[in-house]
Amino acid sequence: MVIYTARCVLPVSSPLIREGAVAVEEGRIAAVGPRQSVLDEHGDSAEVRDLGDAVVIPGLINAHTHLE
Repeated sequence: MVIYTARCVLPVSSPLIREGAVAVEEGRIAAVGPRQSVLDEHGDSAEVRDLGDAVVIPGLINAHTHLE
């Protein structure tokens, strides 16, 4: 498991999480939440990658659009 931590995490269905984390296991998201909560629940044997002063957002599909 890899846990990515960042200044902000922007989930799809909930408000921005400051000092957030995303846990990924075998290519799938296992947890999203406040950094300490995710680390407490999944951090025992996980590799932690701190992304620093960044915002983690979902992948964008067709990010080039014209909203006319």
